[in-house]
Amino acid sequence: MKFKMTLVPILMPLLTANLSAQLAPQGLTGPAMRQLMDQVGRENYFSAPAASGKVAAQQNDAEATPQKTVFLKVSGVDATKKHVSAEQALADLGITLSNVAENTRVVIVDARTEYEGKAVLPPSYDNPNIMTQKGANGPISFTMNFKRPICELSLTRPALIAGEHGISHPYWAAIAFSGGAVAAEIEEEMIKYFNRDNPLPAKTFTLTAKDPKKGFDSVRVNSDGDIYFRNAEGKITSQHFAAFGGVLISNLTITYCQ
Repeated sequence: MKFKMTLVPILMPLLTANLSAQLAPQGLTGPAMRQLMDQVGRENYFSAPAASGKVAAQQNDAEATPQKTVFLKVSGVDATKKHVSAEQALADLGITLSNVAENTRVVIVDARTEYEGKAVLPPSYDNPNIMTQKGANGPISFTMNFKRPICELSLTRPALIAGEHGISHPYWAAIAFSGGAVAAEIEEEMIKYFNRDNPLPAKTFTLTAKDPKKGFDSVRVNSDGDIYFRNAEGKITSQHFAAFGGVLISNLTITYCQ
Protein backbone atom coordinates (compact mmCIF):
# COMPACT_ATOMS: atom_id res chain seq x y z
CA MET A 1 0.00 0.00 0.00
CA LYS A 2 1.36 3.42 -0.94
CA PHE A 3 1.18 6.57 1.14
CA LYS A 4 1.71 10.05 -0.21
CA MET A 5 3.50 12.98 1.39
CA THR A 6 3.25 16.20 -0.55
CA LEU A 7 5.66 19.10 -0.15
CA VAL A 8 3.88 22.13 -1.52
CA PRO A 9 5.47 24.98 -3.52
CA ILE A 10 8.61 26.73 -2.35
CA LEU A 11 9.64 29.31 -5.07
CA MET A 12 12.37 31.49 -6.63
CA PRO A 13 12.96 33.02 -10.08
CA LEU A 14 15.84 33.01 -12.51
CA LEU A 15 17.45 35.49 -14.83
CA THR A 16 19.04 35.16 -18.24
CA ALA A 17 22.66 35.58 -19.24
CA ASN A 18 24.28 36.68 -22.49
CA LEU A 19 26.75 34.38 -24.22
CA SER A 20 29.36 35.55 -26.67
CA ALA A 21 28.16 34.70 -30.18
CA GLN A 22 31.50 33.24 -31.21
CA LEU A 23 31.30 30.42 -28.65
CA ALA A 24 29.85 27.15 -29.92
CA PRO A 25 28.16 25.48 -26.94
CA GLN A 26 28.15 21.70 -26.81
CA GLY A 27 26.94 19.03 -24.45
CA LEU A 28 23.67 20.58 -23.23
CA THR A 29 21.86 17.25 -23.23
CA GLY A 30 22.26 14.67 -20.49
CA PRO A 31 24.50 12.00 -22.11
CA ALA A 32 26.76 14.54 -23.80
CA MET A 33 26.91 16.57 -20.59
CA ARG A 34 28.10 13.52 -18.69
CA GLN A 35 30.80 12.76 -21.25
CA LEU A 36 32.12 16.29 -21.09
CA MET A 37 32.08 16.27 -17.30
CA ASP A 38 34.10 13.07 -17.33
CA GLN A 39 36.67 14.66 -19.57
CA VAL A 40 37.09 17.65 -17.27
CA GLY A 41 37.45 15.55 -14.14
CA ARG A 42 33.84 15.47 -12.89
CA GLU A 43 33.39 11.70 -13.08
CA ASN A 44 31.86 11.53 -9.61
CA TYR A 45 29.04 13.89 -10.47
CA PHE A 46 26.59 11.05 -11.09
CA SER A 47 28.01 8.51 -8.64
CA ALA A 48 26.28 7.28 -5.51
CA PRO A 49 26.29 9.74 -2.59
CA ALA A 50 29.01 9.22 -0.04
CA ALA A 51 28.31 9.12 3.66
CA SER A 52 28.31 12.51 5.31
CA GLY A 53 27.94 13.89 8.79
CA LYS A 54 26.16 16.97 7.46
CA VAL A 55 22.50 16.34 8.14
CA ALA A 56 19.73 18.43 9.60
CA ALA A 57 19.98 18.68 13.36
CA GLN A 58 16.32 17.95 14.02
CA GLN A 59 14.30 15.05 12.63
CA ASN A 60 10.62 14.53 13.30
CA ASP A 61 9.03 11.11 12.87
CA ALA A 62 7.21 11.20 9.54
CA GLU A 63 6.06 7.63 10.16
CA ALA A 64 3.72 8.68 12.96
CA THR A 65 0.96 9.61 10.49
CA PRO A 66 1.83 7.70 7.28
CA GLN A 67 -1.64 7.96 5.75
CA LYS A 68 -1.90 11.70 6.19
CA THR A 69 -0.96 14.15 3.45
CA VAL A 70 1.66 16.41 5.01
CA PHE A 71 2.67 19.78 3.59
CA LEU A 72 6.01 21.52 3.74
CA LYS A 73 5.08 24.67 5.61
CA VAL A 74 7.08 27.13 3.56
CA SER A 75 4.15 29.45 2.94
CA GLY A 76 4.67 30.73 6.47
CA VAL A 77 8.41 31.23 5.94
CA ASP A 78 9.38 34.88 5.47
CA ALA A 79 12.13 34.87 2.86
CA THR A 80 11.55 38.43 1.67
CA LYS A 81 14.73 39.82 3.25
CA LYS A 82 17.06 36.81 3.23
CA HIS A 83 17.30 33.24 2.08
CA VAL A 84 16.09 30.72 4.64
CA SER A 85 17.71 27.30 5.07
CA ALA A 86 15.46 24.49 3.84
CA GLU A 87 16.89 21.99 6.32
CA GLN A 88 14.35 22.57 9.08
CA ALA A 89 11.34 22.47 6.76
CA LEU A 90 12.57 19.17 5.33
CA ALA A 91 13.55 17.78 8.72
CA ASP A 92 10.02 18.37 9.96
CA LEU A 93 8.99 15.67 7.50
CA GLY A 94 11.80 13.29 8.34
CA ILE A 95 14.00 14.29 5.39
CA THR A 96 17.64 15.16 5.96
CA LEU A 97 20.17 16.81 3.69
CA SER A 98 23.71 15.59 3.13
CA ASN A 99 26.56 15.97 0.66
CA VAL A 100 25.66 19.58 -0.05
CA ALA A 101 28.23 21.03 -2.45
CA GLU A 102 30.92 23.13 -0.83
CA ASN A 103 30.09 26.81 -0.37
CA THR A 104 26.42 26.23 -1.23
CA ARG A 105 23.16 26.00 0.73
CA VAL A 106 19.77 24.51 -0.03
CA VAL A 107 17.43 27.39 0.69
CA ILE A 108 13.90 28.69 0.54
CA VAL A 109 13.64 31.94 -1.41
CA ASP A 110 10.83 34.36 -2.19
CA ALA A 111 10.20 34.81 -5.91
CA ARG A 112 9.15 38.40 -5.39
CA THR A 113 12.63 39.37 -4.19
CA GLU A 114 14.55 37.64 -6.99
CA TYR A 115 15.05 39.89 -10.00
CA GLU A 116 11.99 41.86 -8.91
CA GLY A 117 9.78 38.81 -9.34
CA LYS A 118 9.92 38.97 -13.13
CA ALA A 119 11.47 35.59 -13.92
CA VAL A 120 9.39 32.85 -12.28
CA LEU A 121 5.68 32.44 -11.64
CA PRO A 122 5.01 31.69 -7.95
CA PRO A 123 3.26 28.37 -7.30
CA SER A 124 0.31 30.23 -5.78
CA TYR A 125 -0.66 33.73 -4.73
CA ASP A 126 -0.34 33.03 -1.01
CA ASN A 127 2.92 31.08 -1.35
CA PRO A 128 5.64 32.76 -3.43
CA ASN A 129 8.41 30.47 -2.14
CA ILE A 130 10.47 27.79 -3.85
CA MET A 131 13.51 25.71 -2.93
CA THR A 132 16.85 25.93 -4.71
CA GLN A 133 20.59 25.62 -4.18
CA LYS A 134 22.66 28.80 -3.99
CA GLY A 135 26.27 29.80 -3.49
CA ALA A 136 28.16 28.59 -6.55
CA ASN A 137 27.98 28.10 -10.29
CA GLY A 138 28.98 25.10 -12.35
CA PRO A 139 28.25 21.51 -11.22
CA ILE A 140 26.65 21.49 -7.75
CA SER A 141 24.53 18.96 -5.91
CA PHE A 142 22.82 17.93 -2.69
CA THR A 143 21.27 14.72 -1.41
CA MET A 144 17.90 14.18 0.25
CA ASN A 145 17.75 11.19 2.62
CA PHE A 146 14.44 9.53 3.52
CA LYS A 147 13.65 7.67 6.73
CA ARG A 148 11.50 5.14 4.88
CA PRO A 149 11.83 3.70 1.36
CA ILE A 150 9.88 5.65 -1.23
CA CYS A 151 8.57 4.33 -4.53
CA GLU A 152 7.97 7.64 -6.28
CA LEU A 153 9.25 11.18 -6.03
CA SER A 154 7.88 13.95 -8.23
CA LEU A 155 9.64 17.30 -8.59
CA THR A 156 8.14 20.33 -10.31
CA ARG A 157 10.19 22.99 -12.04
CA PRO A 158 8.11 26.19 -11.88
CA ALA A 159 6.89 28.23 -14.82
CA LEU A 160 9.48 30.67 -16.18
CA ILE A 161 8.99 34.20 -17.52
CA ALA A 162 11.13 35.48 -20.37
CA GLY A 163 12.40 39.03 -20.07
CA GLU A 164 14.00 41.28 -22.67
CA HIS A 165 16.89 38.84 -23.10
CA GLY A 166 14.91 35.68 -22.47
CA ILE A 167 15.17 33.33 -19.50
CA SER A 168 17.49 30.44 -18.74
CA HIS A 169 17.55 27.57 -16.26
CA PRO A 170 20.36 25.11 -15.52
CA TYR A 171 20.56 21.55 -16.68
CA TRP A 172 19.56 19.31 -13.78
CA ALA A 173 19.13 15.68 -12.88
CA ALA A 174 17.71 13.75 -9.93
CA ILE A 175 19.11 10.31 -9.26
CA ALA A 176 17.51 7.93 -6.77
CA PHE A 177 19.62 5.39 -4.89
CA SER A 178 18.77 2.21 -3.05
CA GLY A 179 21.63 0.96 -0.90
CA GLY A 180 24.12 2.79 -3.13
CA ALA A 181 22.72 1.42 -6.40
CA VAL A 182 20.93 3.64 -8.91
CA ALA A 183 17.17 3.00 -8.65
CA ALA A 184 15.81 5.68 -11.01
CA GLU A 185 16.89 8.82 -12.89
CA ILE A 186 15.29 11.91 -14.38
CA GLU A 187 16.79 14.98 -16.03
CA GLU A 188 15.94 18.18 -17.87
CA GLU A 189 18.14 19.89 -20.41
CA MET A 190 19.32 23.45 -19.96
CA ILE A 191 16.53 25.87 -20.79
CA LYS A 192 16.89 28.91 -23.06
CA TYR A 193 13.48 30.50 -23.55
CA PHE A 194 12.69 33.75 -25.38
CA ASN A 195 8.90 33.95 -25.79
CA ARG A 196 7.90 37.10 -23.91
CA ASP A 197 4.22 36.67 -24.71
CA ASN A 198 3.73 33.44 -22.77
CA PRO A 199 5.55 31.93 -19.77
CA LEU A 200 7.23 28.57 -20.19
CA PRO A 201 4.86 26.18 -18.39
CA ALA A 202 5.87 24.43 -15.20
CA LYS A 203 6.86 20.80 -15.66
CA THR A 204 6.76 17.85 -13.29
CA PHE A 205 9.24 14.97 -13.40
CA THR A 206 8.76 11.68 -11.56
CA LEU A 207 11.30 9.20 -10.24
CA THR A 208 9.79 5.70 -10.07
CA ALA A 209 11.64 2.89 -8.31
CA LYS A 210 12.66 -0.02 -10.50
CA ASP A 211 11.83 -2.41 -7.67
CA PRO A 212 8.67 -1.32 -5.80
CA LYS A 213 9.47 -3.72 -2.98
CA LYS A 214 12.73 -1.95 -2.20
CA GLY A 215 12.04 1.57 -3.37
CA PHE A 216 14.86 4.07 -2.79
CA ASP A 217 16.27 5.74 0.30
CA SER A 218 18.03 8.83 -1.07
CA VAL A 219 17.91 11.18 -4.04
CA ARG A 220 20.81 13.25 -5.30
CA VAL A 221 19.87 16.47 -7.10
CA ASN A 222 22.54 17.69 -9.53
CA SER A 223 22.55 21.06 -11.27
CA ASP A 224 24.90 22.60 -13.84
CA GLY A 225 24.41 26.05 -15.30
CA ASP A 226 27.61 25.97 -17.34
CA ILE A 227 27.91 25.38 -21.08
CA TYR A 228 30.82 23.45 -22.50
CA PHE A 229 32.64 24.05 -25.76
CA ARG A 230 35.69 22.68 -27.51
CA ASN A 231 38.33 24.96 -29.03
CA ALA A 232 40.37 24.37 -32.15
CA GLU A 233 42.93 22.36 -30.17
CA GLY A 234 40.22 20.11 -28.79
CA LYS A 235 40.43 21.46 -25.26
CA ILE A 236 37.12 21.59 -23.40
CA THR A 237 36.35 24.69 -21.40
CA SER A 238 33.19 26.01 -19.79
CA GLN A 239 31.37 29.27 -19.23
CA HIS A 240 28.47 29.93 -16.90
CA PHE A 241 25.27 30.54 -18.79
CA ALA A 242 22.14 29.80 -16.74
CA ALA A 243 20.54 32.55 -14.68
CA PHE A 244 20.63 30.40 -11.55
CA GLY A 245 23.16 28.02 -10.12
CA GLY A 246 20.69 25.34 -8.99
CA VAL A 247 17.45 23.81 -10.17
CA LEU A 248 14.30 25.60 -9.00
CA ILE A 249 11.86 23.29 -7.23
CA SER A 250 8.34 24.50 -6.62
CA ASN A 251 6.77 21.22 -5.56
CA LEU A 252 7.74 17.77 -4.26
CA THR A 253 5.42 14.77 -3.97
CA ILE A 254 6.62 11.70 -2.13
CA THR A 255 4.97 8.26 -2.32
CA TYR A 256 6.12 5.74 0.27
CA CYS A 257 6.38 2.07 -0.68
CA GLN A 258 4.86 0.81 2.57
